Amino acid sequence: MSRDLKTLYKSLTPPQRQFLSSKRLNGNYHPGKLTKFLAKVSQFDRLGDEKRVRVKTFGGWFLATGIILTIASLIIRANTLNSVFYAGTALGGLLILAAIILFLVAKSLRKNDLNDNIRKFALPIVAILREEMLPTARFKLKLLGDSATHKQYLKKKIPRKERYGRAYEIYQHPWFSCSAKLCDGSQLSFSLVRQVRVIHIKKRTPRGKIKHKTKHKYTDLTLLKLSAPSSRYAAAGGKPGNARVEQQANKVVVKAKAKQKSSVEKEPDYRQFLQQVQGLYANLKAVKS
Repeated sequence: MSRDLKTLYKSLTPPQRQFLSSKRLNGNYHPGKLTKFLAKVSQFDRLGDEKRVRVKTFGGWFLATGIILTIASLIIRANTLNSVFYAGTALGGLLILAAIILFLVAKSLRKNDLNDNIRKFALPIVAILREEMLPTARFKLKLLGDSATHKQYLKKKIPRKERYGRAYEIYQHPWFSCSAKLCDGSQLSFSLVRQVRVIHIKKRTPRGKIKHKTKHKYTDLTLLKLSAPSSRYAAAGGKPGNARVEQQANKVVVKAKAKQKSSVEKEPDYRQFLQQVQGLYANLKAVKS
């Protein structure tokens, strides 16, 4: 761990360090305090990501250079230049050793690594909720910062039917859920689930070679629910689109869900999420007092 990363880590509070270790939050929180909490943790996570990428890059360069020097030295020895051979193999070995050390450092940095969803989605959403809630209000939140393909999230395994073909692993990662009471008296609840389908492909080429390939398919599922007080809102009528509207005794409930598929792992767009929340309000109309 570099000096600036160590300094930043020492400045974290024990609960922040615990979150980096356990990668989970679950409880009732004040949005303002949680925003500051996540902002400091996200700063450490961003710096750690930058350091890890830099260390792995240098490790790759050292490894490639060390292998090239070692091979070149073996070729030179064939031409009986022993002094150059010993110097080349020694330097090549040192570079390979340095590369191994750098890869181990990069691996150690992953211990406190959080999913980028925390920094790029959860933090902006919590900060926006702070502005939409009363100053003393708290919300219920569950937040996971680990990998979606951790073994505890494995829901189903489908083996190959034959020797060659495809085998599947299906993961379900409910990484962010929240329930908050807004300034207008409405209760907003949402849940984000990442589903990952890992496809293991084994095939035989016409030349008889066995090839293995792994693919990942990602699906982000968003579930939203808005319970608005009947004293302030009523169902707008008309076509609700993808939402389902229920008029109850003392509230109007609007439910909606969205699904986004991708072949690469990427963070959900919090701006798109805010548009989905605004879409819930589009199914309501203000009641004149």
